[in-house]
Amino acid sequence: MSPGDIEAIYREVVDPGLRPRAEHALRLCTGDQAETFINQCFDYEPDGQALYSIRNAINHGTVDVDDPETAIMIEARFPELWRLVFSMFAGVLRSNPSLARGG
Repeated sequence: MSPGDIEAIYREVVDPGLRPRAEHALRLCTGDQAETFINQCFDYEPDGQALYSIRNAINHGTVDVDDPETAIMIEARFPELWRLVFSMFAGVLRSNPSLARGG
């Protein structure tokens, strides 16, 4: 076994990175819609308009809030983000009904 093999196993088992963890959570919570949400989050074209790319740009302060095209693009992506958040929330409630009952 080479050091590269050990690193690959470590990445797969211990620290797979954000995207594999997010894909796993999306599949658990959103079922049949998971692939659509994965695409919307990570693979959406044109480049820079994937939900995760938008989130990163906002988080790192690289969004030009004075640019009307940027504002329109972000606003246009908001409905998909809203669907994603509510689908994830519903999936969490389905997997743990006691949360829905407040306990």
